[in-house]
Amino acid sequence: MNDGKLSREYFDLIRDALHEEKNTGGSASNSPRKRRKLRSYQQEEEPKDAKDLVVITIDSSDEGEKSQSENEVDYDDEEEDDEYDSEDFEDVTDAPADDGTLSITINTAPERKTARKKKSGTGLDPKIREFRKSCHMFMLITLMCHSYQRNEWCNDERLQKRLSKLVPDETFNNLHPPKDEEMPLRSTRKLLDALRMLMKHWNKKFKLELTSSYELNHLYMVHWDSVLKNRCERVTFKTFKRFFTKMRGPCNISVQGFVTMLRGCGLNARLVHSLQAPDFTDTKVYTKRVDWSLENECLKYPIYWCEVWDKFAKQWITVDIVGKEIIEQVRYKSKLEPVGRIHSAFNMMRYVIAFDRKQGTKDVSRRYIAQLQNKVRKKRITRDAKLNEWYQEVIERLNKRSRNRIDDYEEEYFELRNEHEGIPDSLQDIKNHPFYVLEKDLRANQVLKSGAQHCGFLRLRNKSNSLLKVYSRKDVISCYSARHWYMQGRSLKTGAQHLLTHKIKNTAEEDEEDERLYPVDQTEFVIPKQVAVDGTIPTNFYGNIDVYKPWMIPIGCCLVENPNSIKAASLLRIPFAKAVTGFKFESGRRVKPKISGVVVENEYVDALIAVIQYLVECNEENAKHELELEALNGWSLLLTKLRIKSRLVEEHGVVSDDGEDRDVNSEESDGRDIDRSDSEEDDEGEDMGGFEKGGFLLDSAAEGGFVPEPQLEQTESQEIEPELPTAHEEPSPNYEEAETTRKDDVVDEFEQFLQEVQSQSDDDGSFQYESE
Repeated sequence: MNDGKLSREYFDLIRDALHEEKNTGGSASNSPRKRRKLRSYQQEEEPKDAKDLVVITIDSSDEGEKSQSENEVDYDDEEEDDEYDSEDFEDVTDAPADDGTLSITINTAPERKTARKKKSGTGLDPKIREFRKSCHMFMLITLMCHSYQRNEWCNDERLQKRLSKLVPDETFNNLHPPKDEEMPLRSTRKLLDALRMLMKHWNKKFKLELTSSYELNHLYMVHWDSVLKNRCERVTFKTFKRFFTKMRGPCNISVQGFVTMLRGCGLNARLVHSLQAPDFTDTKVYTKRVDWSLENECLKYPIYWCEVWDKFAKQWITVDIVGKEIIEQVRYKSKLEPVGRIHSAFNMMRYVIAFDRKQGTKDVSRRYIAQLQNKVRKKRITRDAKLNEWYQEVIERLNKRSRNRIDDYEEEYFELRNEHEGIPDSLQDIKNHPFYVLEKDLRANQVLKSGAQHCGFLRLRNKSNSLLKVYSRKDVISCYSARHWYMQGRSLKTGAQHLLTHKIKNTAEEDEEDERLYPVDQTEFVIPKQVAVDGTIPTNFYGNIDVYKPWMIPIGCCLVENPNSIKAASLLRIPFAKAVTGFKFESGRRVKPKISGVVVENEYVDALIAVIQYLVECNEENAKHELELEALNGWSLLLTKLRIKSRLVEEHGVVSDDGEDRDVNSEESDGRDIDRSDSEEDDEGEDMGGFEKGGFLLDSAAEGGFVPEPQLEQTESQEIEPELPTAHEEPSPNYEEAETTRKDDVVDEFEQFLQEVQSQSDDDGSFQYESE
């Protein structure tokens, strides 16, 4: 390419283009074909890199009389459906000039493949999705605990007494009107008027700071790009009281102070909080942080408000003193629910939690969310059954009071709201709906009741405009196999009729079989067999007894679940049966029964429990004894190493870091050490058969060297002087005494070694301990 020559592939490409032009030019008059208009060479812009383009001019005189339309490149109808990029057609452009010549421009630069983004089904990594769900749950707990603590501060008696003094006497009397027996609505009317007057009086006293509402609250919903970058200032109880000393603060503090004042006046007021956790259903990938700020319009829909119990109308009155500044008795739709995309972007009503003066916590989302089951349910973590249990458990942990009549009235109101919400208007909303279902959405083991009537219709917004019948969830029956019902402690009735059949795969024969499914009304509780006269407990074919539910235990028997129960029953030699309480699944699709205890008669239960406790104590004692032996063996090994090192130090001196040996004793005792070492060498030479000095010496325990194990000494002593059994007693090895003797020997040996080391250190400073 550097010397101006082209490869053969380019000329083949040009030849094919000319040949195709001749063929298409002759048949152009027969059938009209779709053509792609190409830009002329004069209209093309000059490329930036002229070196990458090669221009070739070819004479086409025999085709010069043809019109420009006939010389244009034609494309067949088959190629029209293929996918292509417009950039591919700009690389090769052929358009005839006025003089009948064909100009072809070829881009010799390497082709650059455009990077195409692969669109996944969800658009979000599963790990990120799981992180967002966990973060959502953590934020729920954090916000609940935050409001729970603020509710505790609202119960402070001193603060209530101070704020209640702000209420005028006339307003205070109207907050507790007498009950009108003829028309209770009059009493309710007086209460509403008093609350409205008190709201206006409070707003005059307490000044809101709206300049930095987000920085002061940190309660609005944020996007996932700002979750970990958000900081907030800590507010203590001392700071909380200081707000009401200055009577100036943010919106949430104003609502909490108003609740404190109402409680100080003797009203049953609740602090309501709309939790604004990040949306875990948001699958948008944030590559960079989005800068956004709250507007004053967001204050139209509050995060905090309060409720006052109306004992005359038996319902809660909603009071909003910050946003709408309204007092309403919510029937079917609340004015506090955010409407519009702008407001719901940072204030999405999904979880509304109320905290009362008796440390009660309750979810009251049903009162304020109009389409809770149809629309908002998908945005809540409670759409999953397991996560719903987690959510209810969190609320129960924060609820410190028992159920009362006010809760009963409120539950009745919530049921009416669920009925008034109606049937969803789309297939997406009705799927997995808790109250309504379509026949096509039923599971494989579900069927409608015989004679079930539809409760409404759903019109599809498509060309057919068909109507689908909607049924109530109460009319759906779940059917299961006989094996599943037996696991639930139920058996089939005589002559039970199945409603469905389900095909299962038989792995042994590699074919499919039909399995019958029965509803619950075709089953009954399992009646266990009675114990035999001789006390034998009835078992199944495998020698076990199935105890999946408490009523499957035979009459007069008891289930004792413990890992040592089988061993204890065998030691007592009482009649028992191994209890199978479930199944465990292992690798390779293998199912094994789970035996967790035994079934015995009631008269043996106390003795069995006593033996089990004894076995547990023995196991703990054995484990402790093994641990002690392991520790003593470690000490014995350490003593052996110390004695060997002490002997080496006495014989050869301490080895310095430089590798030179130096004597341990002073210069005055050199002669005595030499004489002593010579005498020892003579003695050792006689005993060891003429070994030279140095190395490890086998000597007595007092002088150092390798120490024989105490157990070996004890065994030798027992062999030399065996204990003769008496006439009426059989000889039997006493392992406990042997182990005790071994332990005492090791302890005595360790104490003796400590005394030797202490005596050596008192006499002279020759003994030095260094780590190996």
